[in-house]
Amino acid sequence: SDLEDWLGDSSSLCRLHVLNTGSIEDAGSMALQIDFAARHIGGGVLRTGRVQEEIRFCINPELLVSILFMEPMASNEAISIQGTERFCRYSGYGQTLKYAGDYRDTNQRDKWGAPLTKIVAIDALNTSSAPPEQQYGEDQIHRELTKRTSVSHLLFRISLPICSPSPTLSPTTSSLKKARRKTSTNGLPISRHASPTKQ
Repeated sequence: SDLEDWLGDSSSLCRLHVLNTGSIEDAGSMALQIDFAARHIGGGVLRTGRVQEEIRFCINPELLVSILFMEPMASNEAISIQGTERFCRYSGYGQTLKYAGDYRDTNQRDKWGAPLTKIVAIDALNTSSAPPEQQYGEDQIHRELTKRTSVSHLLFRISLPICSPSPTLSPTTSSLKKARRKTSTNGLPISRHASPTKQ
């Protein structure tokens, strides 16, 4: 297969900091918080979805703005959203999800009063209907690593650790050549970042 820019990067991995307690949304403004998203950001939040992405969009409802502005993610893209506020607590997951009361967002804020929360959405391949071994094929692994590399630009730009439910490899310092920026009507910075892969 063709070697892409990031595959030829010989830089060492940076130090890895794993937050292994609490939930993603409780990590605070000092961590880059991952949204394990659907290709169409927001997933089923406006329908019957009740898992990680949909829950996050419900407790931080300003995230819903991204549904209007973001087209489906390509295989080499991630979407970042900064400045959303959390308004409620919840309990349960999936069928047991329930509203659990008001929430006061105590994250640090910028000079405009917006929380310094930084969320990055990345979508994984859905291999649930394929043979289990297919997810370990070269093309599938290459796609997932390229997707993960698209987050690298954000990590090195804002110098935050990753907050996800499981340990995550730190990125290389590969240069990301394509970035498209959009801003929502309420002023939330919504960015789209892509690693340099051939489409």
